[in-house]
Amino acid sequence: MMMPALPSCNQTWSHSTCSIEKMSDAVSDNKITAIEADIVMGFEIVDDVDDTGDKKNKMNHLVPIMAHPPDRESDLSFERFTNHACKADGLKKHLKLDFKEIEAVKPCLQILINRKFMSNGKIIWLNADIIPGPGKSQKDIDVPANEFLIQCLTVSAKNRQLNFALSIGFKVDVCSVFGHSQQHVAEMTRLITAHKLHESFGIVLAVNARLLSKNMTVFDTFLESFSNAQLLCWVGSGEPPISFVTINKIRAHFLQHGSIDRVGFDVQTTHFLMGAVYDIIILAIGIYRQIKASVTFKINSIN
Repeated sequence: MMMPALPSCNQTWSHSTCSIEKMSDAVSDNKITAIEADIVMGFEIVDDVDDTGDKKNKMNHLVPIMAHPPDRESDLSFERFTNHACKADGLKKHLKLDFKEIEAVKPCLQILINRKFMSNGKIIWLNADIIPGPGKSQKDIDVPANEFLIQCLTVSAKNRQLNFALSIGFKVDVCSVFGHSQQHVAEMTRLITAHKLHESFGIVLAVNARLLSKNMTVFDTFLESFSNAQLLCWVGSGEPPISFVTINKIRAHFLQHGSIDRVGFDVQTTHFLMGAVYDIIILAIGIYRQIKASVTFKINSIN
């Protein structure tokens, strides 16, 4: 089967689409081209009507739900999410499924295997932060890389009606003083090669925009090595907006290297002055955390 081509890296996103209301709005909004939602194991909240006619919330058994940690309740289960995402001839929008824990992956993929809807020219990105990046270590990883990738390969082989792509990234501390290292990119490259992902999927490497701006050159070789790969530069929902000057710096770098058409941006921007203030605050937090970690390590070494 021919590998489906990745859509344009420039999409109009609905973020954290983790409620029935947000999902309904995203599906009906013609400006939205892609829907992103976080997935955890939790309890679906459903409307139930008692004998008096009053509505009450009722929690069902543990199922995959659309929610961002630490939330464990939602009125939108993954199964209901897929129902909203479909119309008679297939998917309505591109979907990005952001798995926050490995326990949610298998039941969600099984639902996708069992579904009969067609891709309708849309892509489903299977997304997870699978290796540690700046400011994080292996103990921070909630979705182990090998287990996640094997399950993704399995669902792709079993459901040929849907177009899957991988959106894989790094678990990071956005306040980290340092950007990505060559070792980070080398480990991601090793995983892709070991599982032959580039032969089965289009690959989107999700990278935090602030951290990317600190060391962009390490990703040039990655894009050269995988012709079916894109970069998606993101700013997190709990992260301050980034200066448009920083975004222009990233654009200029990849434009110079001839790969700007494979670099997308999913960011909230602000003007230079406000961006500089945010960056100073984030840098101060990063320095504080680094000093604290160093002191703690020394104390533990002495003890």
